[in-house]
Amino acid sequence: MPAQGDLVEYVQNQVGKVWKGGHKNIQGRPWLFGQFSASVLPACCFLLDRRCRHLRPDRRGDPVRVVRAISAAVNSTNDCGVLEGCWAPPYDSGTAPWEWSGSKDILEEYMASGGTKPVRYGQCWVFSAVVVTSKIEPIIRICMVIQRSTCM
Repeated sequence: MPAQGDLVEYVQNQVGKVWKGGHKNIQGRPWLFGQFSASVLPACCFLLDRRCRHLRPDRRGDPVRVVRAISAAVNSTNDCGVLEGCWAPPYDSGTAPWEWSGSKDILEEYMASGGTKPVRYGQCWVFSAVVVTSKIEPIIRICMVIQRSTCM
């Protein structure tokens, strides 16, 4: 990135705001993205390797394809994704979407099931926060390096 401030703001900053609500009632809430937590990188690599298996490694440099694949992988309706959506109570069999305050806990709960059981529950802003947590480009590069080093 040309400016150091941009690097800090868009890649290194682990805390930010997630915006929710309708166009007449938008609200920001703090969110811990946690992209440097020890559990987040393996979860993101798992999503690329297992849930985005149709995305060949040679296409992981295409940001449009990667964003589409990760967006689908976060949604439980697409191949055992990370989050199950629920837009109205009851939330008894999971966590109400507004109770989440960061992506790390969501990804850890998902990985605790081996990536076979979606976390309950999310809404649009929770889905988007989990996608943004991956800070997609750096994660792809790290995963590609790991893959290359294990293949050599």
